[in-house]
Amino acid sequence: DEVDHYEIVHDGVGLTCQPETVTIKACVDNSTPCAQLYDSSTSLTLNKDGGSIGDYTFTGSTDASVPHQTPGTVTLSLTNMAPVAANGYKCFNTATSSNSCDINFYDSGFVFDIPDNYSCKSQSVTINAVQKIGGVEKCVPAFQNTTLPVDFTYQYINPATGTIHPKVNNIELDSSVNLTFDSNGQSSFNFQYDDAGRVEVTASYDNATSNVHAVGNDQATFKPYGFYVWTTTPNSEALSGANSSVFKKAGENFNLSSRAVCWQSDGESVNASDLADNQITPNYSKTGVSLSHSLVEPAGGNLGTLGVSSGNFVNGELSFDNQTYSEVGIIKINANDADYLGTGSISGVSANIGRFTPYRFIVNNIVDGVLENKISNLFTYIGQTLTYSTSPTFKITAANIDNVTTQNYKDDFFKLSFDEITLDYPEFDNQTMGKDGSYLDVSSQSVPLSLTSNNNGTADVHLNSDNFTYLRDNNSVVNPFSEKLVINILQINDGDISTSFLDKFIQVSGSNPKSMRFGRMNIYDNYGPETDDLIINVENQYYDSSAVGLWRIAEDSTTAIASANFNLDNYTGNLNSGETSITTVSGISNGSGSITLSAPGEGNEGTVDIVLGSQASYYSYLYDIVYDKSRGTATFGIYRGRDRIIMWKEIPAD
Repeated sequence: DEVDHYEIVHDGVGLTCQPETVTIKACVDNSTPCAQLYDSSTSLTLNKDGGSIGDYTFTGSTDASVPHQTPGTVTLSLTNMAPVAANGYKCFNTATSSNSCDINFYDSGFVFDIPDNYSCKSQSVTINAVQKIGGVEKCVPAFQNTTLPVDFTYQYINPATGTIHPKVNNIELDSSVNLTFDSNGQSSFNFQYDDAGRVEVTASYDNATSNVHAVGNDQATFKPYGFYVWTTTPNSEALSGANSSVFKKAGENFNLSSRAVCWQSDGESVNASDLADNQITPNYSKTGVSLSHSLVEPAGGNLGTLGVSSGNFVNGELSFDNQTYSEVGIIKINANDADYLGTGSISGVSANIGRFTPYRFIVNNIVDGVLENKISNLFTYIGQTLTYSTSPTFKITAANIDNVTTQNYKDDFFKLSFDEITLDYPEFDNQTMGKDGSYLDVSSQSVPLSLTSNNNGTADVHLNSDNFTYLRDNNSVVNPFSEKLVINILQINDGDISTSFLDKFIQVSGSNPKSMRFGRMNIYDNYGPETDDLIINVENQYYDSSAVGLWRIAEDSTTAIASANFNLDNYTGNLNSGETSITTVSGISNGSGSITLSAPGEGNEGTVDIVLGSQASYYSYLYDIVYDKSRGTATFGIYRGRDRIIMWKEIPAD
């Protein structure tokens, strides 16, 4: 920017007994008074009636002194201006708002100083009437022991307009106020301005004669006592800490309002509770007032961020509806003007605002589950109830609207419990179909989850000993396969917020490609004499369509059989109940075992069935529901010969 013009700002009057102070500005804009100052160094000479009275070097603006010891009018001017201004120099008389460069010096006047103060706060100001007598350059009392009507006028300086009038002795200006001067020509008055800004006050007296004329003026700045900060969005009080009702989710918009307010009493804090009923100062306007916050709860938590970090006051007020807070908890919001017209800072603090909750829950870090193998750590029979060998886990993250973790979702602000996590457990295998072309049916029994807060906005979920059972029926007679189950994560609801999921699931699989098998216990038939014990062989088998006979012996050394697991029924011939019984049982090893029946004795020929009893713990998954092979027949009374004789032939007697 370049210098448009230099400007001499003055009030048009001076006293011969003291130098008059004027302001010189280097202006970028062409208005009078100018608003934008040149931001580099300038130099010039100030002249009075064409004669130099001082050289000045400055940046932007500077104060200068104009001495004059005789009554009369002097004209100010500027020379040696560097850099050269496009429009030279101008003058501005603040008392008349004219462009006059003349200052009238009087032999008498008023001297007073109004200190900068808070808006609405009254203060006592001393005013002195002074006069130059006998050519001595010394101010001495001019008005003594008299009461005179002094005319007080004012002018808005910054801002240049307003609606509230300053008061002298509680009388609104412009007005004439009677002042009583003492023997020293001194009086006092109370001054109060119930608004914000810089004002100029002029005191004058003129008795219409040439020898009694007094004029004086002063400028003072009045700043708001503080900012009342609050929100108009309902339910913000947070009266019960972490148990307060919900105000907003982290990242949701809410209103923030503030107003610049007057002083009301000494010792008043700038907390919202103290400033709520203080009078507004409508002339306060400021752009870029800083907005910050402090975290009330949880103690020691993450501070988080405000979405809007500065605001603009217009006519004493600030209000907008798009403030946000990124975290969980309860906060206070602070407004701060670092410096108002050179008088220092203005600040204000809201009451508690909250409770803020997470915006949503996020599910991640899913660890799929692996199902146990019940038989010899190799496989499981269809119909057996099984659980996890590796339990599924996943992480829940509380997040704000931008999917950033809300770290303050912890301690008392952590509201989630295990029973508020909704999972959909499978009713069928997700991959393997049965004989009828439908997926294999599965029965699921869930147990409560384990939920552990990590005190950082996340929690770990652990699935416990859920049970799964494949339905054993004609449809499930299929080749060995690996289980594929899907547990859908449907919803997480902590009572404040609820998040539903369409694509979050846990997969539960078998440990190998043949970990699930349709099995049966095959009890073989056998026969022998009624005088010998009879051994009945038993095999645990599983279905495999590629095997000869469709069944393979199972690598089962886990199933423990006992005599109590079998029943004897369907007696025939001369064999009756109680004449034979199960004496010993050989346990299953690599799929094979045996049952020994006692000899019923001579004459007790006949048959009896050995059947896997429903009381057996493995009845539900080894009883042959398709081919009825879990029933064998023992026949007593048929001699089968000795195992060592290769051939037996009867030869007739000679």
